[in-house]
Amino acid sequence: MRNASQTNDDPTNPTPSDPTPASGTSTGEAAQATKVRPWTALLEAAIENEVLPRLCGTWSRPAAHSIDRSQPSETDLTLFVGFILEDDLDHARALADGLTVRGVSRHDLLHNLLGAAAKRLGELWDQDRCDIAVVSLGMIRLNQILRDTADHAVEAPLMRDFGRSALITPAPGETHNFGVVVLDDLFTRAGWQVDTPSRVTSAGLLVLAKRNWYDLVGISVSAERFLRSLPATIRSLRRAACNPALVVLVGGQAFNAHPERAQFIGADGFAPDAETALMIAHKLCAKMTQGVKVAKN
Repeated sequence: MRNASQTNDDPTNPTPSDPTPASGTSTGEAAQATKVRPWTALLEAAIENEVLPRLCGTWSRPAAHSIDRSQPSETDLTLFVGFILEDDLDHARALADGLTVRGVSRHDLLHNLLGAAAKRLGELWDQDRCDIAVVSLGMIRLNQILRDTADHAVEAPLMRDFGRSALITPAPGETHNFGVVVLDDLFTRAGWQVDTPSRVTSAGLLVLAKRNWYDLVGISVSAERFLRSLPATIRSLRRAACNPALVVLVGGQAFNAHPERAQFIGADGFAPDAETALMIAHKLCAKMTQGVKVAKN
């Protein structure tokens, strides 16, 4: 492979694409035109097919490869992660706002931009390309942007559960809490009263369950090593809880490939994402409440 500075200067062996110099045109000028023309053509194509349609709000001509503008692109994600790592929240917010204006739904903004950025930060840490301090600061910035964009998107009404309460937390010892922040945002907008302690211990969870009435406890687990103590923690939560019909819902990377683990550790259900968690929580809590009423009668 050769770089742009390596040109074929041998006049006896011209490349097929080299144009024959016109009469009155020097060889140097012809070579310069040859170098410039491809980039000029690319620039003209980009302006015609990308820039002008965005300014006009429509495509001026069918593109050879259609772009799904209702989803964040890989370029959007890469730029966004760069802004997060550089602590450039102004540009990160502007990018997120621009996607919303472009028609990206809040669901896709959460999962395909913010959630994907959180995953990308975790991958950078796993690959030793970022240390834990950088990743932790990045997560804090993601949480802030999540809250800043909470009311920007117009969506279908959420399943409402006014009066219900939830304790949503990372597993004791777990440091990744972005999923908890997403759940907090979604459940709160659906009318739930939500407590989200960070880095709480098993003993701390029991204290909260004794002091407060919760319809649901949601536990997020990313690393498999934190599964070992969960069965005992869940049993203790049920014994300590004010609510005898407490629902325990789990989620996170540790369960995504093995949802059957939820049953093994004593949870009532598993949810692969925030929207599913809200739906399952609604159904399980309604079922538990109905069961308590029947038992009393």
